Amino acid sequence: MIKHIIQWTLLTLGLFLIFFGLLTCVFVMLGLYEFELFNFRLSSGVRVISELSIAGCLLLAMSFGIDDYFNEPIKIGSK
Repeated sequence: MIKHIIQWTLLTLGLFLIFFGLLTCVFVMLGLYEFELFNFRLSSGVRVISELSIAGCLLLAMSFGIDDYFNEPIKIGSK
């Protein structure tokens, strides 16, 4: 049961970050926002927006990998 909750949470958060990064990129390209709005310390706005999408992709990969991790038996050696 806890596995499904963790998997659903990672899946939802990952999809949210990907869609938020995509929408933000589209809004910037349409001229509704400026890249300078997303500047953070030494990172440019493009880098911050892309980091959101990359983090979403990593969370999605983790959520899909949970089933493989818990259902696959550990094999040691070539036997």
